[in-house]
Amino acid sequence: MSQPVVFLDFDDVICLSAPGKAGGYDAIHALDDVNSGRVPMEHYRAVWDNLFDKAAVANLLALHTEFNPSYVLSTSWTRLLNQADLSQILMQSGLCFILRSLHEDWETKKTSRSTRAEQIEAWLGSHSDVRSWVALDDEHSGDGFHEGHKRVVICEVGVGFTGVELAKARKILLGHSK
Repeated sequence: MSQPVVFLDFDDVICLSAPGKAGGYDAIHALDDVNSGRVPMEHYRAVWDNLFDKAAVANLLALHTEFNPSYVLSTSWTRLLNQADLSQILMQSGLCFILRSLHEDWETKKTSRSTRAEQIEAWLGSHSDVRSWVALDDEHSGDGFHEGHKRVVICEVGVGFTGVELAKARKILLGHSK
């Protein structure tokens, strides 16, 4: 049996849209400065420390600890950042558990017109061995999933992956891990 897979969106799942919080564009700007040699990585410690919501990450870590999944990034961040840059962001932000568990086919492929549901379905179509999976997404980008989809957990914008969503994700993985 294959390892469970978590399709992970960042925005409004673990990176919350909130005043005073860093976001994806802050991370991109910081990496541009660091990669150009203009500024050392440590200069952006506040970005790395505030990029991902601590409570949402703690809930994701609880899911990780219980199920030891592989992660496939279904986030729009993969349109703007390559795997090396995303790895730096995860490492600097303390999300090494995701980095260490990235599936070798680590992202869903995106086209200008594909929905998140179509991207995940296409990925799954190329990985017929995957039986147990859950998608963590948000109300804005979790498009294409029909109401009540059995393997998708939709997080509220600005709130993220709470204990309620953790319980839903656990139930999905427990129900499909047999």
